[in-house]
Amino acid sequence: LSNYFLATIVQVGFICVFMIGIERVGFLIRPEAYQILVGGFFAFMSLRSRVFSSLDASRPRPEGEWEVKRPSWTPPRMAFPVIWSSIAVLRTVSSVLIWEAGGRQMLTAPLIAMVTHLSIGDTWNCITNVEKRRGTSLAGMPFVWGSVVTVVVIYYLTLPLAGLVLAPSALWISIASALIFSIWKLNGEESLLPLKLPELPEKPQEPKEEAKA
Repeated sequence: LSNYFLATIVQVGFICVFMIGIERVGFLIRPEAYQILVGGFFAFMSLRSRVFSSLDASRPRPEGEWEVKRPSWTPPRMAFPVIWSSIAVLRTVSSVLIWEAGGRQMLTAPLIAMVTHLSIGDTWNCITNVEKRRGTSLAGMPFVWGSVVTVVVIYYLTLPLAGLVLAPSALWISIASALIFSIWKLNGEESLLPLKLPELPEKPQEPKEEAKA
C-alpha cells in the first residue's frame, strides 16, 4: 500500500514543478499565448496525466476489459470513450476558468486539488487495469470519489460556474463506484488488501554429469 501512496505523492510533486515552469514561461510571453499554453496543459493533463506517474497507469485494453462478470446495467462498451472524453473537456474548461479567476496563477489550492485528483486516478488505474486487483480497486474508489467531490466543491467555492461545469464528472465517478462494487461482488469478492502474486517454483537443477576419464 505504501508504494501506491508514495507514487501518488511523487506524481503530484512532479506536476506541481511542471506547473511552476509553465507559470514562469507565461510571464515571458503574450497573455493570449499564455492562455493557449495553459489550456493545452490542462487538456493534456486531463487525458495523459499518467505520464508523470512512476506506475504503469495504462488504460484498459478493449480485448481484456470485458472478461470479468458485469452487472446487467453496465453501460455499453462504446459509451466509455465518449464519457471519458467529455469529462476531459469539462476538466479542461473548468480548470482554465479557475486559473483565470485565480489571477492566472498555476499553484493555487483548487488547481493543486485537481492535480491530486488526477494522480489518485492514475494510481487507481494501475491497480485496476494493469495489476487487475479488483478488491484493492474497490478499496481505492473512496479516494477517487472523495478527491473529485473535493475538487468540485473547491471549484464551486472559487467560481460557481467552474464547479457546475465539473460537477458531471463527480456524477459519473459515483456511477463508476457502484459499477466497481458490483463487479467485485460478481467475481468472488477478492481481498481488499493487495496480495502478493504467487511465486513460481524454482526449476530443479539437473544433476551434473561426471566427467569421463
